[in-house]
Amino acid sequence: MNDSFRETVSYHFAKQSKQERLYLLYPETVTEVRAMMKEYIAKYNHERGHQRFDYKTPAVVFYENMALVA
Repeated sequence: MNDSFRETVSYHFAKQSKQERLYLLYPETVTEVRAMMKEYIAKYNHERGHQRFDYKTPAVVFYENMALVA
């Protein structure tokens, strides 16, 4: 992966997480923000299918690729 692709992915993830969590739930403390982001990342990686991966989760794609490498 080149740096511009990584930056694009990071930007999209940050934007999406804000829209789907922070702007809707209005956390009041840093602790609440951390807990929300931890939950969001877990759902994003393990429960939410992504169009780019034929609606598989990123975790499934990652572990499938790891099996191919091993």
